[in-house]
Amino acid sequence: MLEDGWSPDAVIGYLKTRFPYATARLPCTTTLYHWIHIGIMRTKNIDLLEKVSRAPRKTGRHGKANKRKLGTSIEARPKHIEVKNIF
Repeated sequence: MLEDGWSPDAVIGYLKTRFPYATARLPCTTTLYHWIHIGIMRTKNIDLLEKVSRAPRKTGRHGKANKRKLGTSIEARPKHIEVKNIF
């Protein structure tokens, strides 16, 4: 993978087509990426072009909740409106 410049997904795809009887023993692509991340594989994250060029997802940033714009309070209305007979 490191010498040939293949991505982990390409390696798994090649092995599945080349050795179809051994697919039960092959790790999935996610597992291979996890092994690279925790250091089991000789390949490092810096060697993966896609992983280096993408920015990590920003967490903990939420927009402000919409606040309803309140008008004047019922208690603050003029007195002549309270005695109004026509609706």
